[in-house]
Amino acid sequence: MEKIVRYEICCLENQLDLHSLVMRKETHLLAAELISLHKLNKSHYQRRKSQVRKLICSFHSFW
Repeated sequence: MEKIVRYEICCLENQLDLHSLVMRKETHLLAAELISLHKLNKSHYQRRKSQVRKLICSFHSFW
């Protein structure tokens, strides 16, 4: 009986270790995706800002 309990505890610990490893990996992937989205958003913002400046300059030169 004691061996069975120890075995079950060992299995549960292994499952927890595996779950922890998977969760850490998921966290790293989500962080990388968030950084990527932030860079993409920043790039889009800079591009849009440049377009608006060009539009304003062309508007001023028109008048």
